[in-house]
Amino acid sequence: MVWIRDIIVGMNAPVPINTKLEDRYRGVFYGCAVGDALGTPYEGTPIPPEMNAEKLLRGFIEMSGWPKGQYTDDTMLTLALARSIGEHGGVAGGHIIHEFAELWRKGTIIGAGSATNDAIGNYIYQHKPWDQCGAPIGDAGNGAAMRAAPIGLWYYDDLEAIIPAAIEASEVTHRDPRSIAAAVAVALMTAYAVKADSLDPTDILHLIAGLLLQVDTGVSDHVMRLADWIEEPDEEAIRRIVATGQFGPWRGTWAGGITAYAVPTLLISFFCFLRYQDDFGKAVSHAILTQGDTDTAGAITGSLCGALMGSGAIPEHLREGVLNAKDIGSAASRFYSVRFGRIA
Repeated sequence: MVWIRDIIVGMNAPVPINTKLEDRYRGVFYGCAVGDALGTPYEGTPIPPEMNAEKLLRGFIEMSGWPKGQYTDDTMLTLALARSIGEHGGVAGGHIIHEFAELWRKGTIIGAGSATNDAIGNYIYQHKPWDQCGAPIGDAGNGAAMRAAPIGLWYYDDLEAIIPAAIEASEVTHRDPRSIAAAVAVALMTAYAVKADSLDPTDILHLIAGLLLQVDTGVSDHVMRLADWIEEPDEEAIRRIVATGQFGPWRGTWAGGITAYAVPTLLISFFCFLRYQDDFGKAVSHAILTQGDTDTAGAITGSLCGALMGSGAIPEHLREGVLNAKDIGSAASRFYSVRFGRIA
């Protein structure tokens, strides 16, 4: 029997590896895909005023040219990162970018952001080394954070390994410290959530903010502020979170909601996850209905909820109705099995 080191807020005893933990791994993969697919139709456009959580959660809607339950780069790159980690036995930037590049070579990537597109182009066409391909400092998008959950799963019992691993995985496409810090934060939250029965919002946010001081003090400050905002009514807290993305090139963009800047995406995902950590549907729908970069906010929130609640907390019609549902479940089970040496 393998035992896990106790690093979770509020936990006093080690937790054995068991089917409950495997279901949480599955929850991360399914949660990412479901949140992504629910949010994709509304990305960057005003959400109709009559739309609410109940209507949103009824099921996936058709988009022109795509089947119901279609997800985008958020899920595709999360799955690709997980494949790379599993095949290599950990994070390796050169292996990751090769795995990502296959999606571009095959023409299967959907909705990738400009920074990631440019990074993969630098690798495929300019033949740059993996650590010179990523977007430069100043381009602080959320593309590294959206795919970071598998890092938290792989290193969930080795806190010290998460930060350097998340940094290396991020630098494949994003080199701005804010993008990297957001990815580190998602990986850390995933690692904590997958072992907890519940998380105290203030305690966990203070803990992660302290760890982020090693990466970027500004993002650390924002996470620390969220610990105060999370005690406020939804409307006021969300107003503050949205405002963190309204500056310079981001001002007024993304339907007045969450921009693709790493900080507000991180904050809204953490806020919705921690505020509604006992209800997958409420957490994900609130993240999406904030508007803006709805697929990424939905994907990260869904991943975190899956880590804490397991796949059974995801409504069955969404879990089974998301595109390639069986393949996603198989990918999650294989990742878990490789991680714990169940298969070669």
